[in-house]
Amino acid sequence: MRKILLSIISICTLFNAHYLYGQCCGGGSPIAGGAAQGVLQKNQLELAGYLQYFASDKTKSGNTLSPIKLFELKRDIYQYSRIGYGLTNELTMSVELGYYLDRTERLAGGREIKGKGISDLILFPRYDVFNIKNVKHQTELTVGMGMKIPVGDYDQTYVVYQNPVSGDEFVLIKGPSAQPTTGTNDFIFHIFLYRQYFKNELSFFLTSTYILRGTNKIEQ
Repeated sequence: MRKILLSIISICTLFNAHYLYGQCCGGGSPIAGGAAQGVLQKNQLELAGYLQYFASDKTKSGNTLSPIKLFELKRDIYQYSRIGYGLTNELTMSVELGYYLDRTERLAGGREIKGKGISDLILFPRYDVFNIKNVKHQTELTVGMGMKIPVGDYDQTYVVYQNPVSGDEFVLIKGPSAQPTTGTNDFIFHIFLYRQYFKNELSFFLTSTYILRGTNKIEQ
């Protein structure tokens, strides 16, 4: 009966959808692959790949929709790959790399600014602080501290105006949201807490990631 009730709650939650609005003006790769970031067993190998698609026609000022619409469309197509290896039962090392297949900003009026290219290399070790398991439940706490190394371009330019007579071009640096990477060395701090109840076949996890961003060579 309890399993049936949990299934009904899960189905109701699945179909209870809401629109969420958010905006990010920064470049660089997101950390993909979901929230479950525990450790691997010793000598266990993980190969993972994800394709993310993002599109929005909303412009926000703070936490409200802006009365001035800057973009007709903002679109990202991002390929993310991860290799993880269990050095021990408590320590896992992950190497992660991203590539933007497309970063498009269609400004109000129809002009498009496009970017693409390799993004960031992420070195991300994770350590299992404790993993307590008995006949009833399992509790696990994992912490991670990694580094994001920009290996792609952060100063790509686009042509704003070309003189029809001389052919001279006036170029500007693309905004951060059209660049493959921010060009900054960032530190990543991660906590993963997991709790599983075997009898009820029920599990919970809590994950938190904090990114300490740096400054690139063009002072962004």
